[in-house]
Amino acid sequence: MDILYISEKNIKALRTKGYEYILMMKQNQRICQEIIEEYGAAVQSLEGYYIGEHGVYGTTVKKQLYGQETNIHVYYDDIRASEEKVALMSRYETWEKEIEKKVSKKIATEGEMKKYRKVFKLKYDQNGYLVAYQRNSRYIKEEIRNLGFFFIITSEEMSASKALDIYRGRDNIEKMFRSLKSGIDFNKARVHTTESLKSKVFVTFIAMIVRNELFQKAEELRKKNRKAYTVPGMISELENIECTRNSVGKYRRKYALTAKQKMILKQFDMDEKYIDRSIGEFSY
Repeated sequence: MDILYISEKNIKALRTKGYEYILMMKQNQRICQEIIEEYGAAVQSLEGYYIGEHGVYGTTVKKQLYGQETNIHVYYDDIRASEEKVALMSRYETWEKEIEKKVSKKIATEGEMKKYRKVFKLKYDQNGYLVAYQRNSRYIKEEIRNLGFFFIITSEEMSASKALDIYRGRDNIEKMFRSLKSGIDFNKARVHTTESLKSKVFVTFIAMIVRNELFQKAEELRKKNRKAYTVPGMISELENIECTRNSVGKYRRKYALTAKQKMILKQFDMDEKYIDRSIGEFSY
């Protein structure tokens, strides 16, 4: 489950019922800050913690959480940290410009400055109006230190790699629903009878099985290049395998297979001979 479900009440309820769970944690929880202080520098050192299939660094620690020792997996994404830092500093620069305007107008009171309190040290005159400010460097450094980290807890013992693999598989359901609407064109039924609707649902169901098979079989390929082996990308690549009929009515492959086509077909135990044999069986 995602980050919205993490709470002492929910965790204890899951334990009482004997349910196994994998949950994303909120980074602002005290235990997460303790883990960053204790293990963050080691994970950020990038030595021996790399999880290649997900492009992040991670490790597993055991900590007391809500009265019970729990498996907590800590991850660090250096690319995400860099992107978050740019966004964070951009927001702080915007805030600083806002504060500068308030200082120049000399009308801002302490009650209006709540969102700036942690990031800036604010000074007020005897009448309670803002007159000066400066960045809270210590707080900003702590914020930057925490960027790029995220946490998952699991009831079962498992590696950080496996926990992340299972958790990220959670969005496959969302992707399947998304593909129903876009890739498989089930956003609108476009039928006029109950029988037609049942038929379309059945065909869609088969299409989703095929799509899922493509996705699962290409797991090893995605570990090497996630962007190159998406389901739409693989379908598009395989659609380029064409055949033509010669003068005597026999079908033959039109073009040589590409290296990428061969890699995809290999996941299904297919090769050029299989394709040519299948084409040779056409009798339209």
